[in-house]
Amino acid sequence: NNIESKMEELIAVGIALLEKKPMYEISEFGVTTAQGKIGSNMTVTLNDSAIDSFEPEKIIQAIVMDGSGYVPVAFLTGMGLMPMAQPFVDQGYLTEEDDNLTFDFSFKDAQMLMSGKPFPPTAPE
Repeated sequence: NNIESKMEELIAVGIALLEKKPMYEISEFGVTTAQGKIGSNMTVTLNDSAIDSFEPEKIIQAIVMDGSGYVPVAFLTGMGLMPMAQPFVDQGYLTEEDDNLTFDFSFKDAQMLMSGKPFPPTAPE
C-alpha cells in the first residue's frame, strides 16, 4: 500500500531527526504595553526513549516543555481580567511578584504543570 510505505518513510525520517536531539527554544517572547512588559520563554525537546515507531500517534508522550512568563497586574486590571486571574493566584498557579503575575510551567509525559501543580486544575468534588 502506498500510504503505508509513505508512513514508514516518514517514521524513518522522524527517527533520524530524533538522533540529532532537536530542541526548539523561544526566548523573550512578549510585548510591551503601557502598563509594562508581558514576557515568556519556553524550551521544547523530545524524549526519544518515549517514542515508539510502532505507535507514532503517542508522540505527545515524548514532548518535554519548560517555560515561564510574567504579565503586569496593572495590565490585567486595566483590561478587566484580574478577576479571572485572581483564582489562579489564590490556588498558587500564578504568583504576584514585583507588580507582575509570574508563572512557570512544564509539560512531560502528557501532563502539564503550572507552578508544580497539575493544570488544568480539577474541580473540587
